[in-house]
Amino acid sequence: MTGRAMMGPSTHMLGWAATLCGWLMGALLPEVTGLWDEHQMFCAHFDLANDAVWVDATIFYDQVMVKSTILSVAGKLMGYAATGEATGTTIMELQSFVRAYFRSKERYGLIPARILRAACGDLTSQRSLAWIVQEEFNQLVTGAVESLLLRVSESLPFSLHGLVFTGGCALNVITNQLAFERFTDRGAAVSKTIVEVLPSNLRVKDFHVPPAPNDSGLSAAGLWSIASPQQHQQLQYLGFGLWDEEALEASAAEWKAVRLSFLGGVDYLAALLAGENRTRKPIVAVVRGRQEFGPRALGHRSLLALPEGTEIKDRLNRLKFRQWYRPVAPMIADEDLEAVFGYVAKSPYMYLGCMAIS
Repeated sequence: MTGRAMMGPSTHMLGWAATLCGWLMGALLPEVTGLWDEHQMFCAHFDLANDAVWVDATIFYDQVMVKSTILSVAGKLMGYAATGEATGTTIMELQSFVRAYFRSKERYGLIPARILRAACGDLTSQRSLAWIVQEEFNQLVTGAVESLLLRVSESLPFSLHGLVFTGGCALNVITNQLAFERFTDRGAAVSKTIVEVLPSNLRVKDFHVPPAPNDSGLSAAGLWSIASPQQHQQLQYLGFGLWDEEALEASAAEWKAVRLSFLGGVDYLAALLAGENRTRKPIVAVVRGRQEFGPRALGHRSLLALPEGTEIKDRLNRLKFRQWYRPVAPMIADEDLEAVFGYVAKSPYMYLGCMAIS
């Protein structure tokens, strides 16, 4: 948040608790972790019909931490949440347990038995749980931001200009989009989801997420803490160069590869992606310059394909050995943003989840 208004430690700890709780619940879902056998054994181990309020799942979490990439659980959960639906009378009951768990101070490994029953239920139940976790995270973040804006707007002699999200939670494009629409003047003007318009003192002009908001940005943040840059710097392509660059020309010659610039540049690439009258359109790998600094593929280490239906998404996920529900991001020219989304909302570092015009 610009204007030197700092987020207090209580809000930071609330965010950390929400992240941990989200991971703990995401780790219970086998379509997220891939640990189907462990999940089945875990669910069979407990008497889910008893009246216990809390269940100790420490042993299961220890297995997840050993056998699964724990840092990817939260990101997968965000994509997985899109498969769930808010249906049935049990949703409201389950949602209250998730809300209480997000705000609880119970120790690591303890899970409300009601949540565990949902996680050990059928796929519909598990996907609904994922949807609820995302929805509650949305409410937690927007509630914390609104409280902070109210507090600082009453104490500062000037208006706030912008809102900046950092940390791993800032990779949640669903929550970011909600914050953009709720707390910025630009977002409120174009929102398709926000019913209540906040008063002007609780809105800012703009919203920003840096290219490496999670732990991958700590190196740049460490340097910044010692000496801030004297001028604006583009950080998104400060990653490693090609480790085998000296062999690039020889490898290209062996494969009879030709530089894109020699073939017609972007126009040639567009025609190639469109299929050039082929029945199966290609997926094109792009490697150029230094790699991205941060977790997003921003055109220097990317896979490109024509976005025609779900079939191409499924092919991309198979190619990357990813789960079927994992989303892909569109790359859209600035001049086409309004035609696609109904307004111009730039997201150069892939941090918003705008709703396309149907």
